Amino acid sequence: MTMGFCAMKNSTKKYLLLLIILWIVGCLLQYLFCCRDSAQPVVATAETAVAPAAATQTPPAAVEKPVAAEPANEPEPQPASEPQPASESQSAVAPTRLPFNLTADGITLSGEDNFNFVDSDYVPLQPYSQALQANAAKTVDYLNASPDRQLTVIGRYHPKESNPSVFPNIGLARADQVRDYLGSLGASKRQIILGSKPYPEAVSTEDKHYLGMIDLTAKTLDDDSLASYTQSMEAVADDLRANPLTLYFKTGKNQIDLSEKQRQRLLKLSNYLDFNPSAKTLVTGHTDDTGNRDNNIKLAKDRALFVTDYLEKNGLKREQLAVDSKGPDVPIADNATPEGRAKNRRVTVSISTTSP
Repeated sequence: MTMGFCAMKNSTKKYLLLLIILWIVGCLLQYLFCCRDSAQPVVATAETAVAPAAATQTPPAAVEKPVAAEPANEPEPQPASEPQPASESQSAVAPTRLPFNLTADGITLSGEDNFNFVDSDYVPLQPYSQALQANAAKTVDYLNASPDRQLTVIGRYHPKESNPSVFPNIGLARADQVRDYLGSLGASKRQIILGSKPYPEAVSTEDKHYLGMIDLTAKTLDDDSLASYTQSMEAVADDLRANPLTLYFKTGKNQIDLSEKQRQRLLKLSNYLDFNPSAKTLVTGHTDDTGNRDNNIKLAKDRALFVTDYLEKNGLKREQLAVDSKGPDVPIADNATPEGRAKNRRVTVSISTTSP
């Protein structure tokens, strides 16, 4: 029995020892497969935490390149916004300005101030500067010193400007205004001829003003040139007497729609009247025979006055414009047809040496 008890006691010890060994092995296995795996993120975090510290001490080249490239590709908002006004200013084109200049035998004039104009207008902006007035006065003195001197006034214009004048282009209308101004200073306008030149490079101001749109050239004419010029002016008068300029109107309307040919003839008329101040333009109104004769006489005169006002606004002198009305009395076509009546509703512009 004692031996049995001892044998059982030894078995119990072995069993406890085996349990202890199994517990130890279980703890080792738990550490290896559970606790070690859960500790790996902590080790990884520690490693990543060390990397910036190492980079701070010794920045690798691979880190510097992205940092250096970012400012070049993506500018900071503040520097990008500051240059914007300067960029707009640099892209804006400054207004063009042609200076006053006249160089010929016996005269040299120059100055920054010249004749300025509003976009699509032919009347010069005023008041004129003192420097411009002084150069204009010297130009007049130059012409008056010799009757064989001829001045050409060239009006410039941008091709996109509209033309509200009776002349073929607004440049000629501008030149005509300058000729009138020089005439008011005492120049003989028969010594001044007109020219024009498109100026597509012209840039206006913010107020739509074109600065310095007049060029001047001068020369001395020999006897043959003077005689030829005089003959050309007389030919203009002869042509207008033989073939008056005819402007047509719709029934009861006072509107003028000039063709290119009519504009050319009005330019020649203006040149002739400046060449010969004693000449007069005869503006005569006509109607068809529709309605009362007295009313037609009045309507014809109203149309003639309308044309006269129109010509005066475009540079012709009022004292050189005479008005007449014929009403239905001088038809040029059959009033029995619509086409004939349309031809009879007209205003004629001719040359006369006396008032009607």
